[in-house]
Amino acid sequence: MRTGAGLAAVLAALVAPALEVGDVHAGMRARARPTGRVIAPASWSIMCRHMIDPRRPEHRLRWIVAAAAGALLPLAWVALSGHRIAWGDTTFMFAPLRPLVVEALRAGHLPLWNPYEGGGIPLFAQMVHGVLHPLSVIGALVAPGASMDVFVAAWVALAAAGAAVLACELGASPAASAVSGLAFGLSGYVLGMSVNILYLAGAASAPWVVAALRFAGRDGRLGTAAAAAAFACAAFAGDPQWAIVAALLGAALAADTGGLRGLARAGAGLALGVAIAAVQLVPSWQFRLETDRSGSPGIEGASTWALSPWRLLELVAPGFSAGPPGSHLLDPVYVRMGSTDPATLRAFVPSVFVGAIVLAVAAAGAWGSRRGRILAASAAVFLWMALGRLAGAEQVFRSVPVWGAFRYPEKLVGPFTLCAATLAAFGIDALATRLPPRLAKGTAILAGVAGSAALSFATSSSAADLLRSAGAGDAAGLAAARLASGLTHAAVALASLALLIAAARRWAAVRERFAPCAAGLVLLASLAATPFALHAGDRNARDEAPLLGLSRTDEVTRVATPLLANWLQSIPERWGPAGLDEADRALAIDSRMGAAPYCAGSRMDNVEPYAGLVPQRLALLFSGLSATSTARTAPCAGSG
Repeated sequence: MRTGAGLAAVLAALVAPALEVGDVHAGMRARARPTGRVIAPASWSIMCRHMIDPRRPEHRLRWIVAAAAGALLPLAWVALSGHRIAWGDTTFMFAPLRPLVVEALRAGHLPLWNPYEGGGIPLFAQMVHGVLHPLSVIGALVAPGASMDVFVAAWVALAAAGAAVLACELGASPAASAVSGLAFGLSGYVLGMSVNILYLAGAASAPWVVAALRFAGRDGRLGTAAAAAAFACAAFAGDPQWAIVAALLGAALAADTGGLRGLARAGAGLALGVAIAAVQLVPSWQFRLETDRSGSPGIEGASTWALSPWRLLELVAPGFSAGPPGSHLLDPVYVRMGSTDPATLRAFVPSVFVGAIVLAVAAAGAWGSRRGRILAASAAVFLWMALGRLAGAEQVFRSVPVWGAFRYPEKLVGPFTLCAATLAAFGIDALATRLPPRLAKGTAILAGVAGSAALSFATSSSAADLLRSAGAGDAAGLAAARLASGLTHAAVALASLALLIAAARRWAAVRERFAPCAAGLVLLASLAATPFALHAGDRNARDEAPLLGLSRTDEVTRVATPLLANWLQSIPERWGPAGLDEADRALAIDSRMGAAPYCAGSRMDNVEPYAGLVPQRLALLFSGLSATSTARTAPCAGSG
């Protein structure tokens, strides 16, 4: 399937089965209070006429589809310009093995074994390939040749639609729910995870789990069944950490709406979902006990890729510490200010951008209701946990069963972003019903502060000196330029929000359409930040059948290639096709050397695997070789 055509068909296939969210208008009316709530009774006439209108149940679906379509816009731009969306581990770990998954599913059995890495290792038990997720199964049966770009687009659409459904389920108006969908679907985390489709799949599945559990908690029709199906799909997506986060957050919101009975209904749905997903969870757990992940990750593993405090600036200033994805494998600003460990010289999450508008309106929606306070507290906890050992979170959770085995705290920026996006929907509805007299002025002042800071970093040498003394070193000039650009983005976004608030206070027509206008601002601001989350790759960079001349039909051909850590430092810049950025150059060289699992395209076995779970025997072998041998700088091949 061609990428462009696949992107055009994604929405129709994926958004239609949107979770039934019930009569939102009636639910919000039942939960309303005379004062101190996000939505006041006096606002119901405006809400009914311009936001919900219960006589038109298709109104919610239109906004959900609009959010998903908006999230697909930057992907469509990359694809239609002739570039590849997927990169990093998506093209390294997942794309070469997808044909094995497709072949097995179309033949009616599970892809249990991968014979092309490490002399043969389990494939299905790896869990990370999401074999049994409906999207994987449907893709194998309907579009077996679909590229990873199509799957990235499908997951992004599901992430945006799911966030919109979650906000709607929690009582937000349809247009405000679209703000949530756009904020999450176009966030730096979601788009940036085109680099690793495993975590993108987890992010896309999570809001559906939370919404389904909340739905079960309020005793919605078939709510327990919906919760079970959503959680099973999240488990099948391949990222257990996201599934656990969604289950905990959904259980808290279910208890909020239904008390202990609601929590029990949600718990029953989770138990049933675990039972459904046991076909994946049981073999994966058993295999994990035989791998290098059988114990805790240790202090080193749990501390790797903790979120640097400097990266908090990226929440509103896109591109500060990592720059455009792929341009530098070892970005100078990230190495000096974003890295928290000598072993991590590039960002795990390419962008953590959420947006000044989203965070500003999220603050307005955080305290008007109990569900808002639950989400605000959750967001704070997730951000703290993302900082890992730097904020004490890793030390607290290191000994917690199951959770203590997860690595890379920076991933928890994703759950923080989901909570912030949902709170933004509450904030939009709160502002649509009551605009404080000084709100526009306060927002304009924030915009002015951001603009002044941007001007200072752009023109003042003392600002660069400040960054240099803070650790930027010889990258201080580049860091200052990036901060100037990112803070300008924040200033323009906040100024636009201030103008919208002022116009809404002056004109009733704008006030009645405040949520749709805010959705437009979020869309534009987020689109402007997408170059720092998405990588526009060369479609011909990867060799899909490397070292094919060495392959034999009468016996297994095995190859050995340099360790990735060696070639990054030893291979000259002139190696590889011309005209590629560093990410595509790495892809081109690795694939042409037949590094695992690229060698699967030629049906050859690379003795050194690259997988989420590596058998202990192989981990010990290559650990010993790394400790006793010198760096290898040339590929070798043989058969046997």
